[in-house]
Amino acid sequence: QTAGTFTATVGTVRFLLDGDSNQTYTVDPNGNIVCNNVDVRAFGSTAGSSSFKINGGEFVQANGTLKFGHFGAATANVRMNSGNFRAYGDVEAEVGAIVSGGVTGGTVILMGAVNQNYGGAGVLPNLQVNKSAASALPSTANVQAYGFNLVAGTFTAPTGNFDLLPGQSSTTLQRSGGTFNHNNGTFRIIRTAMTSSE
Repeated sequence: QTAGTFTATVGTVRFLLDGDSNQTYTVDPNGNIVCNNVDVRAFGSTAGSSSFKINGGEFVQANGTLKFGHFGAATANVRMNSGNFRAYGDVEAEVGAIVSGGVTGGTVILMGAVNQNYGGAGVLPNLQVNKSAASALPSTANVQAYGFNLVAGTFTAPTGNFDLLPGQSSTTLQRSGGTFNHNNGTFRIIRTAMTSSE
């Protein structure tokens, strides 16, 4: 986008990555892009070979559902390398599909003034909660993300494991405000994904 205003009030905007191409796909909003639902999906059979990023300090906003996952029967992963999604609805990382947020970051910011669900069987990018009202609630018993930052609002952790996986940032867990509800689950910082925890 080089000029003008992009707003999609209905439907779904899909970013489809070729998982076999070893490419970095860049969104350059030149401002900000406002969407209803947003899907970031990979097709192909190579695990985690293509990346997605949003340039600069700009963002893509999802007023509906934000999902990361496979396209069709593909087995390739999605990597979100940098930039911000502002999510005002639910956020989901679908089963077995995601290696997102890893190398250089990428953040999903939960900002809705209503309750928002987060989770899934995949791995979320860095997760930030900055809500003026209502709560961020787990949609699955276990949740994995590459980082967590509670700025404002109420965050309820999952009842099972809430895992923070290793990324580039030296600060994995941050809280500058808001309320953290542990929900009787287990908080784990994973040094090497799924093999060692502290």
